[in-house]
Formats: sequence, structure tokens, C-alpha cells
Amino acid sequence: MELVADLDTSHQGGAIGFTGQEQAEVNGITFFIAETFADGKELWRTDGTSEGTFRLTDRMPGPGESIISQLTPLGNSLYVASNNNSNGPNLWRSDGTVAGTTQLGTAPDVRFRGITRVNDSLLLAGWDSAHGLELWLSNGTSEGPN
Repeated sequence: MELVADLDTSHQGGAIGFTGQEQAEVNGITFFIAETFADGKELWRTDGTSEGTFRLTDRMPGPGESIISQLTPLGNSLYVASNNNSNGPNLWRSDGTVAGTTQLGTAPDVRFRGITRVNDSLLLAGWDSAHGLELWLSNGTSEGPN
């Protein structure tokens, strides 16, 4: 066994959060959620090498935690639900690069509760105060869920 990468170089003591429960693989890249003292909880990726292991997002700069969940592969991309408590919940897409990790269109006030693949689309369970629990469909483009 060998060390791939030191995810938290601040070495402030204690443990970072990485359980391996939230991870997904797309085109040889494993996406995962890790929590560090410096950056809080964010989306990371690895290809199994030190150079290929790095943080993709910093949705809440500093040690605050983004809420990231529902890692869902579709085609050559990974989709995640993310909320940084200032911009509300959004759907994000990543191709495994920092530049290719972007927020898709928003669905105002919707709190996504689940994402799954259906053919070439994403089916999202979302709740909002006006309608309650509803199903949303996204083709994974910047138009966002509808």
C-alpha cells in the first residue's frame, strides 16, 4: 500500500472526513467528497496518482462546508447536487477538471433530494415551498432542470 495524496496539508490535528460512501467513477476518474480543515467539505477527484488527485470545487471558501451529495455519472460527466447556503441548492456538472466543473442552470428554491439516471437524462426529486415534492428532468445542459 502507498500514499496517493495528502489531502489536508495544514496538519492541524484530528482527522479529515472521507468515508468512501459518496464516490463515483467516470472515465477512469474517481470523484469523492472529502473534508479538510482548510477547505471544509468539497468535491475532489483522483486518477490514483498524486498529480491526478485534487479538489475540484470550493463552493464555500474557507473551512465552511458545502453540502454536496448525489454523485451521479451520466455520459462523460459527473453530476452532483450542491448547496453552499448562500446561493441555494444547484445542480453541478464535472468532467474531472477544475475548469470543467460548473454550475448548471438553477431551479429556484428547489431542494434536490435525489438524482438518478434515466436513459440519457437525469431524474431529480425536488421539493419547494410552492409545490411540495416534484420530479424534475435535466438533460445535463446549462438549461438546468425543468
